[in-house]
Amino acid sequence: TRTYSFPAQRAYFTRKLFVRNDSGSPIILKRVTDCALSFVEPFASADFHDDNMDQGDPGSEMFTETEKPSLYRTSINVFLRNPKGGLYAGLRYPYFKPDISERGLSLSYETNYRLNPGETLELPSTFIGAYRKTGYIYRKELHWAPRILATEQEELDLGEVLAMRQVLRDYLPKEPCPRDGYFTWLNSWWANAELRGKWGDKEADAYCDLAQKVKWTGSLDMISTAPVWCGWVGFIEPCPEIDAIGQEAVFPMNPQIEHAMSCVNDLRLPVSGFCEPNSLNRHYRKDRPDWKLQPTPDPENRLIQNCHANPDYEDWFYNLTVSCIEQCQLSGWAWDHVWLRRPMVCYDSSHGHEPGNCEFQQYRNVTNLIQRLRKRYPRLFIEIYWGLKEAGPWSLRGLNSLENAYENASPPPPGMTPADDLRFQHWFNHNYRFIPTYMNMAQMNFAKEGNGHLYSLLSCLSASTHASLCDWVQFDTPEQGREIFAPMRRWKDWATRNMQYLEDRIDLFGMPCREGGIDGTAHIVGDRGFIFVFNPTDKVRYGSITLTETIGIRKGSRFAIDEISTGSARRAGVRQKASRFTFEMAPKSAMLFELKPTTD
Repeated sequence: TRTYSFPAQRAYFTRKLFVRNDSGSPIILKRVTDCALSFVEPFASADFHDDNMDQGDPGSEMFTETEKPSLYRTSINVFLRNPKGGLYAGLRYPYFKPDISERGLSLSYETNYRLNPGETLELPSTFIGAYRKTGYIYRKELHWAPRILATEQEELDLGEVLAMRQVLRDYLPKEPCPRDGYFTWLNSWWANAELRGKWGDKEADAYCDLAQKVKWTGSLDMISTAPVWCGWVGFIEPCPEIDAIGQEAVFPMNPQIEHAMSCVNDLRLPVSGFCEPNSLNRHYRKDRPDWKLQPTPDPENRLIQNCHANPDYEDWFYNLTVSCIEQCQLSGWAWDHVWLRRPMVCYDSSHGHEPGNCEFQQYRNVTNLIQRLRKRYPRLFIEIYWGLKEAGPWSLRGLNSLENAYENASPPPPGMTPADDLRFQHWFNHNYRFIPTYMNMAQMNFAKEGNGHLYSLLSCLSASTHASLCDWVQFDTPEQGREIFAPMRRWKDWATRNMQYLEDRIDLFGMPCREGGIDGTAHIVGDRGFIFVFNPTDKVRYGSITLTETIGIRKGSRFAIDEISTGSARRAGVRQKASRFTFEMAPKSAMLFELKPTTD
């Protein structure tokens, strides 16, 4: 069965494909070929586009069960290009392969799926659309080798980027947060290293004290736990209590966790937990060695990690997560470390999948788990750190936020700061991975940011609709807390009032952190909005922006531009539409301009 959908005010359509087994015996669906197009005339070029994430690096892979770095390079779409525009086509699935010729295109993927009698299987949907080129080109300008990102050049027209970003925005809608407005929280793992290990009485008391101070700031909506499983153990460290959880999937509490969770809940402060789906030291379901992944036909050859293509195991993992969320009364949940495996091969026929390649089933199980959590807890703040990089943007549905390409500032580009690295990674997210602005993970800092706290705040505001604080400042009284966090509180309030402008953006000037360059973002809706600009270099720089539809202006003819980052508006100019606005930037500085219509 095929179901077509033509979304309103969109330049693309989608088609869902359902396969039903009406026979009386199982059928193995080995491979699917879809999105078969034929052309009367060949396009000038046809190019497959992946997510431009290359592969895991040794620093990450040393903690996983793999002989070589995991491959990313997940599929997004194909661009069929002519001089003035073209088509874009793809499947909402990360592992399709294109077959491109002068006269046609088809996309295929392996399923290796057992379809039982009477069963209906929904396959990944197809999308096909048309776009017009703008002449504005995004290109990589790397003078260093960043972690895990593909470095070979690929130029994309803004028209192509906007077209695919619309497809991804529609597929990855903005999910609600535990509280309305610009959502902020303390990432205790990053900000409070002394609390990362297993909690004893001392650590639980310290966490309660920290939670009280978070409330005093008046600027943070939630606090996360630094250890995994809400205090049981440090990240990727052994924990026999978690290993011992059996079929009932009941999360075990202890006095320290009960004390800490009671404190935050008494304060009415939302709290978030996290875990590792796999780890060399995390032996989930030790009572079921048959659930371990079997990478070869030899049944004695088993890995430590369980098989996530096994629906029974993934259902157990979901139930354990739910038990932890409900017993600890959590408002957020995240996963870090290894989850999806690629290549994913398991030969155990008792796992509910066909032996061999089972990446299709693994992907379905993992993404369905996320969807089940989202349906059960509509306002749960759900994040992914490492764990879904092997599945790319199509796997992110139901999440609020993703760690971008790699841990922020690990390391930053040469001579740059954490905020600069943040903007660099977000630029990749938008223009090569097409991920919506509102899903970016933004990280605010105090002392960790070499260009100052305001520089960090403005970088985060340009990046997303939420942010975590990853750099705690010690204080003793409510008055001190209110004073220290006054800038964050002010900008959080500003962001809440202007959320509609922060949900999307156009990237200006060029790639952040390129040699000698400034960068910025335009957030325009109709005839008004905001422009963030950043100079990460140690020299005075000049910028120029043409006020056209390219940056999002859809109406209006004359605009006032005010610089507002200092706390009071300073008139920077009045310009006609299609004219240039030019400005000067001090070294290592950030500015925020407000653009609005005027008759002046």
